[in-house]
Amino acid sequence: MKFFLFFSLGMYLLFASGCASRGSASGGHKAFAAGEYARSAGIYKKAFSNEKNKFTKGEIAFYMGESYRRINQPNKAAAAYSRALRTGFDHPRMRLYYAQSLFKAGKVKDALAEFEKILEKSPNDALAHVGLASCKMIEQPAKAPRCDVKKFDAINSKFSDFSPAFSMESEPEIYFSSMRSLAKKRNMSRITGQGGGDIYYIYKDAKGKWTKPEIVDDPVSTTFDEGALSLSFDGKEMYFTRCRYDQSKVIGAEIFRMKRSGGRWSEPELVPLAGDSLVVAHPAISPDGLTLYFVSDMPGSVGGKDIWKVTRADVTSDWSQPVNVGAPVNTHGDEMFPYVRHDGVLFFSSDGHPGFGGLDVFRLTEQESGPAVVENLLMPINSGGDDFGIVFERGVEKGLFSSSRDNVKGVDNIYEFQYRPVSLVFKGRLTHGDSSAAPEGAFVRVAGNDGVIKKLEVQPDGVFTFDIQPNVDYVFLCGAPGYLNHREKFTTNGVGDDKVFDFRIVLKPR
Repeated sequence: MKFFLFFSLGMYLLFASGCASRGSASGGHKAFAAGEYARSAGIYKKAFSNEKNKFTKGEIAFYMGESYRRINQPNKAAAAYSRALRTGFDHPRMRLYYAQSLFKAGKVKDALAEFEKILEKSPNDALAHVGLASCKMIEQPAKAPRCDVKKFDAINSKFSDFSPAFSMESEPEIYFSSMRSLAKKRNMSRITGQGGGDIYYIYKDAKGKWTKPEIVDDPVSTTFDEGALSLSFDGKEMYFTRCRYDQSKVIGAEIFRMKRSGGRWSEPELVPLAGDSLVVAHPAISPDGLTLYFVSDMPGSVGGKDIWKVTRADVTSDWSQPVNVGAPVNTHGDEMFPYVRHDGVLFFSSDGHPGFGGLDVFRLTEQESGPAVVENLLMPINSGGDDFGIVFERGVEKGLFSSSRDNVKGVDNIYEFQYRPVSLVFKGRLTHGDSSAAPEGAFVRVAGNDGVIKKLEVQPDGVFTFDIQPNVDYVFLCGAPGYLNHREKFTTNGVGDDKVFDFRIVLKPR
């Protein structure tokens, strides 16, 4: 879940300026201030029905909407905000939250109208502009070509399962975060209405089938909430988020690290990235182990939650001071769940870039000339729900990600995806004069800047075919005894769809 394991200490001070409504709603305010959104939503719902004062009723409806928004139930959030608006209650960001909830609930036309109302009064509202662009984007949604997506049922439960990570140390393993309720945390969370967060794993048995999920027990999984993890390239280090609290105060989210030796994990140690009063979460270690990305709303953030990073000279050195990764990654919205692929490409999720719903998955793409650009991974990776926590298997175009799509309760599942390779074929026909056949002894050789050099077979009718690769420059050398050689240059740069390229090549006599 997008809010899970990311408690901003600011939320506990939300009511510092005082709340007008008391009485039956006071329990809701206390629960909300403690981040217990599932509980506060229920209290506000009952209080709204009992309240007679119009202003107070509007305030209760607003905080009911806020509660539902934070537990990822956009339909209920939008309905509550609508009630608050009808009472005349005003809050600086309520109409934005209302529009965002409508959009996430799939009510695009209504959301579009609300974003336009916001921009009439506040033309420079960055998030409203993003919302408007997202509404227009979804009217004609672009889809990623050749991408297949389906649920990864070896993991999923009726509770939220998310943020997978591959370990390739010996046998394939998948670690993931889950809010399923087991022995240590049987009580449902007042924050989410689900079980407590823990880290689980699966592996392939002797028959090559995935085992049932097992909890990563002590010292990893505790009575606190753990999740949103990242594994080092060799699978011997795990960085994970832990949210600690006690009776007197909420400590918030911190990042811990542990090492694996002989199949066992060491005692977790805190990774000191920020002061005690700051919150850090969602670690992502780079393949070389020298850069650690994470999420925080510490001072210096561009928007709500930003992606930050620390670096070190070698794996034994201390981490540097945190640096905000800045534009174009971070926006006025939330950027979360970073991930660095084996080739160094940064992926992350955001609701501050134009997208299809809540959080969408993006990648940072370097350009040959000019600054790097952020690219939306499009449908079917992204959807109207929250899409986040993407990971790739090493060296291939397939992997896993998390999504709340098609779930009205906002429960996350893990999905598997695979990009099918582009099918590109060069189909040539070699002829001479008025003949429809190839001259005797005709030959075709091909060379590509990817290193391929090959002699192709020419059929009696002059036809030859060759499976070509994306983003490669080719030269086809054609000839026959008594004829001039012919060079045909061809490139597949920029070709993204399956295609057969037909060419007729006429040889000229010497």
